[in-house]
Amino acid sequence: MKTAAVRVTVLHIDAAAASIPPADTMTLPTPLGTPSRHEAQFIAAARLLMICGLVYHHLFEIPGSDHSPRNNLENAAHFYPEFINAFFHMAFMAAVPVLSIISGYLFFCRPRLDYRAMLARRFFSVALPTWLWSALWLAIGFAFYRMAGDSGRFAWAAYDFDDSSVMTLLNGVFGITRQPFAFQFWFVHDLLLTLLLTPLIHVLLRYLGWRLLAAGSVVWLLIPDPPLFFSGNVPMFFTLGAYLAQPRSPGLTRSLEQLRVYRTPLLLLFGGALFVRVMSHLAGPLELALHSHQFLCLLRILGVLAIAALLYDMVLTQTALTLRIERYSGCAFFMFAMHYPLIELLQELVVLIPGHATSVGLLLSWLLVPALTIVITLASALACERHLPALFRVLNGGRHTAAVYSTVATPRGTAQFAATGVQP
Repeated sequence: MKTAAVRVTVLHIDAAAASIPPADTMTLPTPLGTPSRHEAQFIAAARLLMICGLVYHHLFEIPGSDHSPRNNLENAAHFYPEFINAFFHMAFMAAVPVLSIISGYLFFCRPRLDYRAMLARRFFSVALPTWLWSALWLAIGFAFYRMAGDSGRFAWAAYDFDDSSVMTLLNGVFGITRQPFAFQFWFVHDLLLTLLLTPLIHVLLRYLGWRLLAAGSVVWLLIPDPPLFFSGNVPMFFTLGAYLAQPRSPGLTRSLEQLRVYRTPLLLLFGGALFVRVMSHLAGPLELALHSHQFLCLLRILGVLAIAALLYDMVLTQTALTLRIERYSGCAFFMFAMHYPLIELLQELVVLIPGHATSVGLLLSWLLVPALTIVITLASALACERHLPALFRVLNGGRHTAAVYSTVATPRGTAQFAATGVQP
């Protein structure tokens, strides 16, 4: 992105902040202000990498295999590819918690909180593009369902279309009583519900602080599927991100710096816990506990800590890979919205290739199908922004693809934050 484009982005955000009306709003000071430069870089890298992780997570069964990565490997016909698939499937269960922390932190990390303006902004940056993508994928899914007929193909496209009603449409787009057709949008469903609770979350955090997190953790551990939400992960970790934005909290930077010191033991501990979970069939009477909701919660916590420590270290060392990841972070939402059921369509092609069900074929499928999905979604985002910029802004929630860091001097790196494309 050229310097002029960066300045436009910064001016747009500054103008939006300046236009917040002083009256008829609830405004509370937040001394932490805006994310620092390193925080913005960490958030940019984490967003894109967690979306890529979700793509591998959503592969589920490798094409040519009927073995679920959440089942033990005792009866796996091809141990090594199934082990790798299960290991990374479980590892990227930390993606939703990391993304939820980022969402909570960005929502509350600002000089003043104007809930009316902020929620209205989320309608156009989160809700509207989500519903447009959901409607598009539902229509495409219905077309594939009709094409399949009684052939048994495109099983992923089945969504009660044979007994469709108004609720089929409403659920397929909005996820009212079941997950949307493009099921990755359950995360957005839960995020939108959590956003509606932000005034209450803020008040409780001001009066209870870390005690709210303690109480929420108990609920999260005991109730896997809370009412209205598809999962307790989003409200739990969103609240953690909100807490890190509070004046009396350790703050995001300090927390990341402390985690970075212990990145090696955290990564080893996380890897060990994943190995134990994947090889649970050797645990005897402990196997049931390793498949419990509570152990999955432990994996998510360890994953958040280990991934955050590793990514923050990468940000501070400024490797070429980190810079490239930050550059394309603005495409993260587009990639998230597009990756499913695209990954299912690619799997339909893989099963037509001779030898795909062998050990080597399964390993190559695990590696290449998600990788190709990532490449296609990223290339589509860049092409759409270049040739259909108005459509891209709508489908990407108004986010820009990132370019270079601005040299405009603003407090606590506001300009750099805007230039990364990491928009609140």
